[in-house]
Amino acid sequence: MKGHDCRTWLGFLCDEADGKKSPRLRAHLPDCPPCRAMLASLKRTVAALRRAPLGAKTPPRLNAVLSRRLRRS
Repeated sequence: MKGHDCRTWLGFLCDEADGKKSPRLRAHLPDCPPCRAMLASLKRTVAALRRAPLGAKTPPRLNAVLSRRLRRS
């Protein structure tokens, strides 16, 4: 997402990836390739999580990588 302006769309992007429609976001997406890419990534993540069996364990290394990335953001 480019600059500060696109960060304001993160909540809308998460909602959209989860199936909630936002006319404002839909109007923003045609002019913003970074937000379109983020939405595509979020949709893939949501789909993968929905396919995962309940109680699935993530590898410890993945947990560590995700934790580091979340702390940086």
